[in-house]
Amino acid sequence: MLSPARTCLFALLALCWSCGSSGGDSPPAPENQPPLVIPGSLPATPGAQGGAGLGTPAASYPAGLFDHNLVTRYGATPDDDTDDTEALRRALTKDWDADLGDWVDRVTTVDHYYGRPKTIFIPAGRYLISEPLTWVGCCVSLIGAGPGQTILELPANSSGFDNASNPQALITTPAGNHSFRQNIHGLTIHIRSGNPGAIALDYVANNSGAVTEVEIKADTNSGHTGLAMTRYAPGPCLIKDLTITGFAYGIRVGNPEYGPTFENIILTQQRTTAISNQNNILALRRISIDGPAPGIINSTGNGSVMLLDSVITGTGSGPAIDSEGALFVRNVTTSQVSNAIRIRGEDLPGLSVTEYVDGATTSVFPSPNTSLHLPIADTPRYRNDDLNDWVAYSPSYYGDRNALDTALQAGKGTVYFSPGSALFHITDDRVFRVPKHVRRIIGFHSVVNNNGTAGLRLLVDEASTEPLVIERFGYGVTVVHAAQRPVVIKHGAYHYEDRPGAGDVWFDDVQLDHIRFTAGQRIWARQLNTEGDDLHLDNIGSQLWVMGIKTERKGTVIRTTGGGSSEMIGTLLYPLAGTDTSNPAFIVDNGALSMSYGLSHYSGPNIEIHVRETRDGETREFSRTDPRWTGRHMRLFTAYPADAPRVATPLPSVSAISADQ
Repeated sequence: MLSPARTCLFALLALCWSCGSSGGDSPPAPENQPPLVIPGSLPATPGAQGGAGLGTPAASYPAGLFDHNLVTRYGATPDDDTDDTEALRRALTKDWDADLGDWVDRVTTVDHYYGRPKTIFIPAGRYLISEPLTWVGCCVSLIGAGPGQTILELPANSSGFDNASNPQALITTPAGNHSFRQNIHGLTIHIRSGNPGAIALDYVANNSGAVTEVEIKADTNSGHTGLAMTRYAPGPCLIKDLTITGFAYGIRVGNPEYGPTFENIILTQQRTTAISNQNNILALRRISIDGPAPGIINSTGNGSVMLLDSVITGTGSGPAIDSEGALFVRNVTTSQVSNAIRIRGEDLPGLSVTEYVDGATTSVFPSPNTSLHLPIADTPRYRNDDLNDWVAYSPSYYGDRNALDTALQAGKGTVYFSPGSALFHITDDRVFRVPKHVRRIIGFHSVVNNNGTAGLRLLVDEASTEPLVIERFGYGVTVVHAAQRPVVIKHGAYHYEDRPGAGDVWFDDVQLDHIRFTAGQRIWARQLNTEGDDLHLDNIGSQLWVMGIKTERKGTVIRTTGGGSSEMIGTLLYPLAGTDTSNPAFIVDNGALSMSYGLSHYSGPNIEIHVRETRDGETREFSRTDPRWTGRHMRLFTAYPADAPRVATPLPSVSAISADQ
């Protein structure tokens, strides 16, 4: 049973920073070893993992900010016994862009048009939803006032949700690989009793899209799956700060593509298992499971699980993790289970895992057989409920750029844009300076029509210890990072340019093209989508940690030079017909690299050279013809000398808040 105190641990964790250790070459620890605790890292106790941030006060927003308000525009009536299904259906399927004169029925019309995002705000309160809801097309965001504040409730014994053999979802995002920018943020989905066939959320998003600060719960013996990701094609996307209580299954993932990323997840009281994966490639960190063993089932040889910094508490007999496919586990503690890992039917001894790979580590030069263990810094957060410290970008006309300068210079901490709008048309490369008093620029899923230019160019050129958070822009924003100030970029498609002396940078749920990181910079990325024929990530003497990257086409994924260090934990390389067979996926030239990933390839040219490493003037390659390559999984590749520096300077210590807005 998850106590209220345990669910609120995320509020404490957000005030500190965690870092990895320099790992040894040891196998899983012997049974009854004390829990593994890395100094300064995640406490190895059940529940210290994150979750939805329950107990956080309702988020505050300026009056009239959300045009698509479920109550004021669509007539929902919270906190009564009135069914609100039709109100939410209207919000999702009608009125798509009435402000521009378009009336689009999203039930029957396929619309993949990026330029018409829609953000629906659901105020605090309890809303009764008795029928399945979905929509057609990309770019829909549901924003609540916070988990436990905005509650979407399936009433007890609802029609159509009674058959566990034929489950159906309460909320379903569009399937396919064009389901871009589908976002669910800050709410609770509650499945009441007598609905054993109910799936709370059937979720697919591609390239950029996230489920963040969400609670999903079911009454005893009710609910089939909390979060289903079994249709074609889940990911790349980010699932972060999620609590799931009850259901037969907490999370179910299927299909070979495209590698979703999970962080800060609490799963408890599932009846069958907490996480089930079939064929996909999952990157997971800070997962807390309290339920029947196994807590994680990776049921097929085509599937892959990469699990870091997690705690699994079991009930009954059996291992914590049961895997038929690829498995990478690091810094995981378990209890009340028979053992931590069962791999293809073989039970491995031990309850705590320092680092484990289900096969030999691959290298072309002599290298340690463990990952780099680069320090991991949590993504900074910023929340400000003092609405007097907010200022809107309020253009007088389409293309009013002076209004943005006015907002940035107004002395306010939060600069915000109208949700879901096409902001302005940019025909030049004008740069907007961001003063250090600005702590957050939030677009509420707006887009910038950039006419082939660099779009809205935000220049960060004033040093500060306080992070600047730039978030929730669909596309059209370029961040020019030219000062020793931490910068956080989240949720959307961006361009990023660094300058000498740029500070630390975080990317959460971001689509990027070619980016370069220069000497001394530190980068942490969660769910990064990079595509194209150019070099994707160019690490020139910096420290780069990535959890969850999906890439397409022929560009080299990561080039590490100048003494830089790069660590990649998942997920998927996806070569297409245009892949250059002579172009290495990874280049290391007197740097350090470790990585685990999967590959999906169906037709056309494949990646011929996975790694090209140069060390002390000698170059060696690892190609797909090497007998060590399985065709699907790179369990762990290491490319660094044993004496290479593996821990950088101390992690940043900046103030953080427990939940986003």
